Amino acid sequence: MKKLFDGVFLLEGQVGRRPLYLPLFHGDYGALLLDTGCAEHVNSLILPGFADLDISPADLRFVINTHPDTDHVGGNGGVKTWAPRALLGCGDADREAIDDPEVLFRSRYDAYRPFGVFYSEEIAGNMKRDLGAAQPVDLTFRGGERIRLSPGWDLEVLYLPGHSKGHLGLLDRRHRTLFGGDAIQGSVYLDVS
Repeated sequence: MKKLFDGVFLLEGQVGRRPLYLPLFHGDYGALLLDTGCAEHVNSLILPGFADLDISPADLRFVINTHPDTDHVGGNGGVKTWAPRALLGCGDADREAIDDPEVLFRSRYDAYRPFGVFYSEEIAGNMKRDLGAAQPVDLTFRGGERIRLSPGWDLEVLYLPGHSKGHLGLLDRRHRTLFGGDAIQGSVYLDVS
């Protein structure tokens, strides 16, 4: 885990050979986790990070998914099991896919099967495992909403369509930082080497 600013941390892990970054915001009114990684990351990354920061289930108020990909939503069920009162949110246009891993897989990863382009059964099975158990979304965002974490510290929800129809980001004006969850990438996505 890396401390970025006062109250802002980055849980750092891996998905295969790719880096995984899960921003965690901790203010006076509780904590917000942006994305949940794959199902395996709940026990291997998220819960140990919460323990290091002394975050209890009651402290986690919000879990927000930036978009419906395995490495962003797969831990939803595990995190909600740990903190059932935390509200799970996503972009309004992504709700159906994030609610149901089968819908997500069909619409996101298996959409070109009719054209002969699809993953092998082994890879598809691994992806479905990474998506974890179904976890219904509690609320959706369309952009412009603000989430207060402390007096004088709000996170602004931004609508960043492109990578998905409902892609979200969080703008932290207090620290002059945008957390975009794959909304902005250069010409290549670097692996850990």
